[in-house]
Amino acid sequence: EPARPSTCLSTMLEADLTGIAKHRNAEPFRLVHLVRGDLDWIVMKALEKDRTRRYETANGLAMDIQRHLSNEPVVARPPSNFYRFQKLVRRNKLAFAFAAAILTVLVLGVMVSTSEAIRAGRAKVQTLAEKQRADEETAKQEAVNRFLNEMLGSANPELQSAGDQAKGRNVTVLQVLDAAVRQLDAGALKERPAIEAAIRQTLGKTYLSLGELDAAEQQLRRALELNRRVYGDRSENTAGNLRDMAHLRQGQGNIDEAEKLTRETLVLQRTLHGQEHEDVARTLHDLGDILTAQSIGSPVRLNMEKAAQAEATLREALAMQRKLLRSENRDLARTVSDLAVLLGHEAKFDEAETLTREALVMQKKLLGPEHPDVAGTLQALANLMFRKGKYPEAEELCRAGVAIQRKVLGNDHPALANGLFTLGYILDGQNRLVESEAAYRESLAIKRKALREEDVGVAWCLRKLAGNMLAQKRPQEAEEFYRQQLPIWGKKRGLDSDGYLETVRALAGLLKSENKPVEVEALYREVLAAQRAALGNNSEAVATTLSSLAGHLQSQGKQDEAEKASREALDITLKLIDQDPASLPALLRQESQT
Repeated sequence: EPARPSTCLSTMLEADLTGIAKHRNAEPFRLVHLVRGDLDWIVMKALEKDRTRRYETANGLAMDIQRHLSNEPVVARPPSNFYRFQKLVRRNKLAFAFAAAILTVLVLGVMVSTSEAIRAGRAKVQTLAEKQRADEETAKQEAVNRFLNEMLGSANPELQSAGDQAKGRNVTVLQVLDAAVRQLDAGALKERPAIEAAIRQTLGKTYLSLGELDAAEQQLRRALELNRRVYGDRSENTAGNLRDMAHLRQGQGNIDEAEKLTRETLVLQRTLHGQEHEDVARTLHDLGDILTAQSIGSPVRLNMEKAAQAEATLREALAMQRKLLRSENRDLARTVSDLAVLLGHEAKFDEAETLTREALVMQKKLLGPEHPDVAGTLQALANLMFRKGKYPEAEELCRAGVAIQRKVLGNDHPALANGLFTLGYILDGQNRLVESEAAYRESLAIKRKALREEDVGVAWCLRKLAGNMLAQKRPQEAEEFYRQQLPIWGKKRGLDSDGYLETVRALAGLLKSENKPVEVEALYREVLAAQRAALGNNSEAVATTLSSLAGHLQSQGKQDEAEKASREALDITLKLIDQDPASLPALLRQESQT
């Protein structure tokens, strides 16, 4: 049996549906909606296999189409009472609209009078409930403060035992946090889950600020379980906990999971607080920050689509904060600073510098001159000055930020790694290769220790070190750094990503310059096998690698193998053009190379 037209439309590939809808000047979803109903019935009647159930004449078909256009019942559709009523309403819209308006006024009158009678009774109950919630929150906060004060007291030399003082014991923040966790794990607040959740959330955020990501995850996960048990999935406590988990994922380099959690938090907060609220603005800033990270995740170009989304999101957050806060605020300063960073990547340097300097003044006033936020903004300003060609000023600003990070955060914090990375490429720009190598190597060591080995930040450090080694005429070390990058880009961004393909090209170019044709061919074939396994045989990445392999084989005089690889690349390219004509310009460039 033939399928209904609306079914054919709704089940076809998105690209095909978009093309069909475009020819009919309609949105894809709207086109499916227009066809579903009368037009489905008319077409199916015309296609009936039983001649006695088809239209007897062409005029019968034309009359049914005219009935559809006139909002009258069509012959092709079974005549139910509800269907006839729908058609009656469509033919008499004004009369039914007038009747509906009168009915609405009557209903609203009844609702208003009823609600006024109920409101007075509810007001007293609501006041009591609000007072009870406030008392519970106060009691919970007091219990949290009491627990944390007891823990922090163990770090006070005046409260330590004589034996501890004799041994010169110096209790660190991490030891205090670990002691608090042990007490909680032992059941110190087992009967008070709301208070335990608040304390574990505080501990998790503190661990995160110290760069202790594994410990932070354990506490934030447990806090989220407790918050959901006590308050449910749709509560302010759960929303705050989800936001903290998103920060953790971002710190771990899992940007996609961070985006998912942040969007979940945003939906929940807007359900709880409405479209405009300080919490909503904070989470919008978080989302803009994540989209920014995704937009600059490529080593060869800015992802303009992600960058546009990030800019719109950060501008929405900034407008909301300027409206709601009406004064200088740490959250406002962060949003101004992060928007400036993105604008710098978009080459909007003047607006970026203005916003960065505004954020820096605000942060120094609110937080003092030696604060991690101040350090980060100094380095953002250094990056802008570098891109404007003001190298000495850029270096001075970046070193000032690094000094603050070392003093406040210590030598093993991911933020310091980012600052050292920025310093490295500022020094690279001045051709001070030995100094930049030292900065990159320290940044890499911190990232490998504080983050995961497969973190994209590690790949960026490896990429910069590879280029630095080439500039210093140390090709063997450069080759090793390129090879260490490949699995990271492949795992985190995909075997068809810019990061992966650019690293393959760079490594192949290095091997060619060292006159290692066998290793070049082995590299291309290894990459090709991995791409086929992960992406299938008909992907643009496979065609790109085949084309590169063909060029290398031809340069080695292996004409038959080169032709075979070229033909396969061409076949894939033509299939991709057939599947998506919009990709024609990009793929034709590939075809011409093939």
